[in-house]
Amino acid sequence: MIRKQILLFVYGTLRTEFSKIGFKLQSDRVRGCLFDLGAFPGYYPFEVQDSEGNPIELSVLGEVIAVEPRLLPLLDRYEGIDRGLYSREKVTTESGLLCYIYQCHPGLARSGNLVMTGDWFDRDHDQSPDLTKIEKVEEEEYNETAPEA
Repeated sequence: MIRKQILLFVYGTLRTEFSKIGFKLQSDRVRGCLFDLGAFPGYYPFEVQDSEGNPIELSVLGEVIAVEPRLLPLLDRYEGIDRGLYSREKVTTESGLLCYIYQCHPGLARSGNLVMTGDWFDRDHDQSPDLTKIEKVEEEEYNETAPEA
């Protein structure tokens, strides 16, 4: 029997090096910023500009995994959705897959250190961009159906 699977883009503690919650389909990237928040990372779709106001294209490295829908409430609790730390949003990866992603609260993101490489496992911080000029990326209209494998 084939079970319905949900696509989830993971970029930190849920990556397959640490977690066995789903089946890794591929490595991929999403547009936005990755922040080191201490024991865990945070993704947020900010646009960053250099000191002259020129946009800096940043992306986050992660994995697209397939998970069973019954795991989403458990993952939501793990990510602190009920406490306002993260929200589960839809995002399109660079390869064109529509996935869920756990996006941190913008205030939480601003409290962390920007990871310029976008890779949680390569956390040499560099806050050289002017982070006072970060803005939320324009949100695309998404179909209301859940991303499926």
